Amino acid sequence: MDDYERAVALIEDNGDEADFDGPKPPELIELAERAVGLRFPPTYRRYLSEFGAGNIGSTEIYGVIDEDFEHSSVPDAIWLALSQPRPGLFVFYAAGEGTEFCLDITRTASDGEMPVVAVDPSGDKLEEVASDFGRAFLMLVQDALDLDGDD
Repeated sequence: MDDYERAVALIEDNGDEADFDGPKPPELIELAERAVGLRFPPTYRRYLSEFGAGNIGSTEIYGVIDEDFEHSSVPDAIWLALSQPRPGLFVFYAAGEGTEFCLDITRTASDGEMPVVAVDPSGDKLEEVASDFGRAFLMLVQDALDLDGDD
């Protein structure tokens, strides 16, 4: 959760570069979880509850917009999961050239967190890019703000 909180602090310090849909209530997050048949990891649930979905700079991080999951588009991660299912994966970011960052839902740690993997357009896992969503969120925010994260 420390990485997640560092990302939030960076967003707060650079609010003019942030455009998020806004906090989502627990009922909507639970509805989204039921829709995709997945209990989201704690750091992603917190992201949804505090930001919903949106972007920092040109980095768009998918999440939950509203309860109309079927008639939406990105950055609605639930719509994406329902319209373009990826077995064992939950997409929350398009890295470019078809590569996506996904929660590897086949590997849930005892604390409920899931590793983040980069997946190529064919659906092949390329590599683990972060131990959990919180770390990936921090990396994405730092990249969006052109920070190296080596402080």
